[in-house]
Amino acid sequence: MKFLSFLTVGALFLGALAAPIAVGETFEDLEARAPNLAISLKEWFRLKPNGELQEWHFGLIAHAPGAVPDASDPRKAFPLYHWTIDTDEKCMAFESGGTTKSNQGDLRVTGTLLPAKGETTDAALKKAVVAIFKAIPSSDVKKSGFRNCLDAATLGINHLLQAKYISATDYAKFKAFWDAKQEEVRKATDPQILAECGLTRRGFLEEYDEIDPRAPKRNCKPVFKNRMAAKPKAAPAPAPKKRS
Repeated sequence: MKFLSFLTVGALFLGALAAPIAVGETFEDLEARAPNLAISLKEWFRLKPNGELQEWHFGLIAHAPGAVPDASDPRKAFPLYHWTIDTDEKCMAFESGGTTKSNQGDLRVTGTLLPAKGETTDAALKKAVVAIFKAIPSSDVKKSGFRNCLDAATLGINHLLQAKYISATDYAKFKAFWDAKQEEVRKATDPQILAECGLTRRGFLEEYDEIDPRAPKRNCKPVFKNRMAAKPKAAPAPAPKKRS
């Protein structure tokens, strides 16, 4: 009997030292060592009252699995990574740092982000993803062809695959969506993009598809500038004067 009492007292003493965790209690420092992020392809699609296309855009959002509300619920804001038209530089340029409100009704494909280099926080994983996207050269908008927003988003996911930040299985889902939609998207949006960049004459896109000679001939700024750019040649020395 005394032995049992001793065990009971000992258990209570050890339990006090262990300070058992209450149900539902969390520790941020432990959670930070386990990144838990997904990346999804979002679609914006709107028509004008007359049935003409008003907006068709694609971008990527980062979010925790299960954090995006159902299609019938109010949208929540999530980090947005996308490629948009730079009408001054005539290119599709990458943008990050903003957010977009989304629910499941806006999303088309979702994949899991992997901490390929041992990232220990969601913030570090997002930073790595943005660095990969920023390193992808922009695409000049030109009549001979260019990457649109869907092309660029899918290419971004491909670069995540190459860097092992997403699995081949998840990448295949993004690629399958691109295969199914890319031709339709290009046919609908290319004329508008060319027009917004001043590379075609508005109102004559279908009849003539003519390059506007007034459009400035500028390309995208390179992601990495050439540090070994050629120096201008020195002016030739003047010829010696003849003596009279």
